[in-house]
Amino acid sequence: MKMLRLFLILIFSLGCSPKLPTQETVKFPVKIIEVYYQKWVAGVQGGGSGINFHMEFSEELPKDIVLNQLYFRERKDSVRMIDKKNYEVALLGTINWKQENDADDAVKTKTMKAPISISENEAVLEFTQNGKRKLFKIKSITEKEMLAYPSARPRN
Repeated sequence: MKMLRLFLILIFSLGCSPKLPTQETVKFPVKIIEVYYQKWVAGVQGGGSGINFHMEFSEELPKDIVLNQLYFRERKDSVRMIDKKNYEVALLGTINWKQENDADDAVKTKTMKAPISISENEAVLEFTQNGKRKLFKIKSITEKEMLAYPSARPRN
């Protein structure tokens, strides 16, 4: 009887456990033309800093694909569509914030290790296809020159 009760508890607990996203990477169904990131810092003291991460696809993503989050350099944030082929992720930094505590709190809420191991020059794109969460490892990401705002010419 004890064995049966233990077996039922085990079956019930396994059936109710939350489904975790797959830990293996898949091939992304649309060709990625360009992936780069660009660091930025505000031109005024206390204006903030961060990294803008850009992805350009060869064609519009199919309706069954939704880009969820991007993990890059121990940070994560949601993916935002710029247009039908271009997407961006804004990752906050801790440099040049008005109040140091506010900056730390904002970044801590978005800080998280990637669900799979990646190097410094790689990222993980989490997306949903037909309702299933999948991971895609992006390799060989290029860095563009840092933006220092405001980018106006100095007056002479």
